[in-house]
Amino acid sequence: MLPLQDLCKAPYNLTVIFFDQLGSGKSTHLRHRLLDHDFWSEEFFLHQVTAVMNYLGIQHNYDLLGHSWGGMLATIHAARQPQGLRRLVVANAPVASIYWKEKYYDYRELMPEPYRTILKELKPTEPKYQEALMVFYKRHFINLDDVPVELKRSWKEIEEDPTASLSATEKQAVLTIMSLSFDGRLGPDEFEMTGSLANFTAVNDIQKITAKTLVVTGVNEGSDHEESIRIFKQIDGCMHVKFEGSTHFPHFEQRRKFMDLIGEFLGS
Repeated sequence: MLPLQDLCKAPYNLTVIFFDQLGSGKSTHLRHRLLDHDFWSEEFFLHQVTAVMNYLGIQHNYDLLGHSWGGMLATIHAARQPQGLRRLVVANAPVASIYWKEKYYDYRELMPEPYRTILKELKPTEPKYQEALMVFYKRHFINLDDVPVELKRSWKEIEEDPTASLSATEKQAVLTIMSLSFDGRLGPDEFEMTGSLANFTAVNDIQKITAKTLVVTGVNEGSDHEESIRIFKQIDGCMHVKFEGSTHFPHFEQRRKFMDLIGEFLGS
């Protein structure tokens, strides 16, 4: 989420706060909690959001932006109607894990051969699977020829310590409180969700959200699910913007357009 540093500069001039979630980045790593699904719970992640805000003293006046898994978590946080939350941005996140899974299954079926068969039959640890996955990523994850260094760094960190990724959430998940950031997975590969949050859903909580809300999606990516978007639109006054030139990372793929949208929304 580091491109959101752009929002600190003119013409936006916003205050942006990032943090690494426990188990990732420069925060405390918890390798001894590998596959401890009871530990890596929804409440565990929600508590970290509240703890950071309370520590910084911004809990009475803040905006929340969550990307991917971070957007899913931000949705639940907002549904609890915290008094200080002014605006919510849910970027490239489904309202429930099942919608992401359905879209990825659909995309896999549409992959040309031999990639389709490889992704369905080989193990994620096999070199040919990893090669096929890179082709899949270019279509449905990030459509840039050169993967941004920030993403490469995150993937390298996950490779070095996959505890949170394998135990709980989804790859390259990012939460931002005026920007909070972290990584994680829903399971051991892109198509099978087995972690403690694999059955995540905010469907029954959506109408509890009272904060002004912006939902951002790309095309041909995990959050580009008609039913998921329809449910998000049940939030009173919810605005939805689809980035037609992006997949899952519009803040990289269409950086200036994304910043203009977020800057205007948060600054309004």
